[in-house]
Amino acid sequence: MKKPRVFIASSVEGLNVANAIIECMDYDAELVHWKDSFGLSSFTIDDLMEKSRTVDFAVFVFTPDDLSTIREQNHLIARDNVLFELGVFIGSLNRERCFIIKPRGVDMHFPTDLLGLTPADFDGNRRDGDLTQAVQAPCIKIKKEIARLGLATEDENIIKARTKKTGFDYRVGENELRLLSGIFERGVHLTEGVPSSEIFNEKNSQSFFTIAAVKLERLGLIEKSICTDAHYEYYAYSVTSDGIDYILSNEEEVKAAISKFSAKKSIPKVPVSFDDDIPF
Repeated sequence: MKKPRVFIASSVEGLNVANAIIECMDYDAELVHWKDSFGLSSFTIDDLMEKSRTVDFAVFVFTPDDLSTIREQNHLIARDNVLFELGVFIGSLNRERCFIIKPRGVDMHFPTDLLGLTPADFDGNRRDGDLTQAVQAPCIKIKKEIARLGLATEDENIIKARTKKTGFDYRVGENELRLLSGIFERGVHLTEGVPSSEIFNEKNSQSFFTIAAVKLERLGLIEKSICTDAHYEYYAYSVTSDGIDYILSNEEEVKAAISKFSAKKSIPKVPVSFDDDIPF
């Protein structure tokens, strides 16, 4: 069974809590610990947005790191970077797939946009100082929600929101139809999509599949995900529900594109020879 991918973020001050959460959830999920949240450059923002599209859930550790004056009253708040990251992931995953963990008994101010989120709390003042035991209870609640909601890659609403990224009406030509059909045919036998190495190789180097893949992804007909092997991570492509509908609605065009390419490959090459047995 495929494990859910869970993004975990915190400020520097909350790093020990994040590590305790990782220890509690390591068996049940593939954890992505975000360690670039301590300073947001344009590069890390781009990377953050890419990460938000490749995970199923996100956990944010809110610790009272800053003091803010709001309407002449002082309030404890989480670090701005962590709030920003939460906003990015809510936009990509939706609210119910994002979780907040905060210390119990600490009155923290939440932005009004986050008032619909119910944080899970933990006892940060245990006498034994064991944070791993302290975060067990909120982690159990989160794992129950993960089991209930399932993978984001199987949520039709998230898939459509992630793949519908353009208002351009790109033309779907023969290369796009061949690639779409190829991913569909191979994907029937693969649970995690078709590895990019099978698509972008020397055999297909003259097919302009890179352009075709970008075009199909922007049209929402295929989606790209990150898969994990024993030793490394790699991109994989799969056909979306809209892509399947497109294939079924344009079955004749798809078959024609494949047949045309097959016919080109089957034309034998005539060897060049100057030996025509003509006497001089």
